[in-house]
Amino acid sequence: MTEDFYIIFPPEFHKGAFLFAGVSHLEILPPTIDEAVGMTLCILDSNPGEPDMDGWNQYSEVSATFLPGLPAELNDNYGGPAGYPGEPINDWRLPCGTWRIRGYAYYDKTQTRHGILGTHPDSVDFMDYPGSGRTWDSLPGQMRLEFWPEASLRPRQDIFPD
Repeated sequence: MTEDFYIIFPPEFHKGAFLFAGVSHLEILPPTIDEAVGMTLCILDSNPGEPDMDGWNQYSEVSATFLPGLPAELNDNYGGPAGYPGEPINDWRLPCGTWRIRGYAYYDKTQTRHGILGTHPDSVDFMDYPGSGRTWDSLPGQMRLEFWPEASLRPRQDIFPD
């Protein structure tokens, strides 16, 4: 890979982190590709304490400041709401201020073809999900995002998948 690639994508990207924060922007990289991922969003009043990894195999936590003006953006890289059934993430907006965002993800790589993401036998392509008859919580990929207000920004934290 070229040096430019590492400048554009931080080292955490290559290790499997899935949350990246910018000014008034949160980038979400799902735990799989081309598959619908069940999503739960939670706004909390305060820090929920230490992360609980029970049932999850990936974790990222970042801080972001959402400025007045344009609403905060949550970018999911899927290009449509079908990518995250369970929550209308493409239409969701946060109030301005400084927020801590904790994300958990789960994806069962043991059922894929040779460990390749996007090949789980129980998966549904995100474009096919609306007509599939499946429920969002039945999908092999799941994510949970928790948001709470904070007074200042803090460094990122990650637990990378195996």
